[in-house]
Amino acid sequence: MNSQRKSWMVWAIIALILMNLATWTMILIHTRQSENTGENVANSQVGEVNAVRYSGRYFRDVLGLDESQMDSFRKFNPVFRQTARQINSGLVRLKSGMLREMSASDCDTTRLNMLSDSIGFLHAQLKRETYRYYLQFKTICKADQQQKLDLVFSDLFDLNDESANFGQNGRGRNGQGRRHGNVR
Repeated sequence: MNSQRKSWMVWAIIALILMNLATWTMILIHTRQSENTGENVANSQVGEVNAVRYSGRYFRDVLGLDESQMDSFRKFNPVFRQTARQINSGLVRLKSGMLREMSASDCDTTRLNMLSDSIGFLHAQLKRETYRYYLQFKTICKADQQQKLDLVFSDLFDLNDESANFGQNGRGRNGQGRRHGNVR
C-alpha cells in the first residue's frame, strides 16, 4: 500500500470512530431524557389521582364535614400535602437511583445500602407526617366521622398490600409476581 492510501484509511477510520461516538452519545442523552420524562409523567398522574381522591371535597363528602370542620381542615391540609409531596418526590428519586445502581455493571453495594437506608428514613418520615395529619383530622371529627376516617386511612396505609403476602419465591397470592411499576 502506498502512504497516501494508508493516510486516507486512517482518516476514514477516525471519522467512523467519531461518528460512532456521536451516535452513542445521542442515544445515551435521549435515553436519560426519556427516563426522566417518563418518571415525571407517571408521578404527576399518580399525584393527580391522589389529589382528587384526598381533596377537601372528597373528605367533606365521605366524612360529611360541616363548614367549621372544613375551615379547620383547610388550615392543616395544605401543609401536610406539601410535605407529603416533597417526601414522595424524594422517594422516587432515591428508588430511581437505586435501580440505576443495581443495573450498573459495577454495582456498589455500599451505595445501595445508603440508598436503602435513605428510602427507609423517608418512609418513616412520611408515616410520621401521616399519623400527625390523622391526629389533627381526628380532633375535628365527631365519633361517627372518626369511623369513616379510619376506613379512608386504611386505604392510605394500603393494608391490603400484596407485598405483605409474598412468599419465599417472591410471588404473591396465586403464584403471581409483582406487577411492573408497583414497587414500593
